[in-house]
Formats: sequence, C-alpha cells, structure tokens
Amino acid sequence: MRLFAALYDPLMAWSRPPHAAWHLGGLGFAESAFVPIASAVMLAPKSVDTLGGVMVALIGLVILLR
Repeated sequence: MRLFAALYDPLMAWSRPPHAAWHLGGLGFAESAFVPIASAVMLAPKSVDTLGGVMVALIGLVILLR
C-alpha cells in the first residue's frame, strides 16, 4: 500500500486536531468538486458485491433447510 501512503499519512494527521471535521469536510468538498466521477458510479460495484453476498447467503439457507 505504498501507493496510498502519501495520502494516508497526512489524512491521519488531519484527523487528530480539534478542527479535524473542517479539514476532512474541506477535503471531501474538494474531491466532489474536482473529481469528475459521481459517487453513485463508485457505489455501483459495492451494491453488486452486496447483492452477490445476499444471493450466496440465500443459496446457503436453501441448502441448509433441505
């Protein structure tokens, strides 16, 4: 994870002071303003993963109840 270490370490440092919510809120605002990918597009793979997990759980339940 060296690739993200340059971002992770400053963010962890920003989360410590009393005004951390403002710092991280500003970062979130900047990200939403300058990154052209909508958050719904980023959530789509997660929802597919969640649906897959639910389907596997239901198949397991069917097998268990037989």
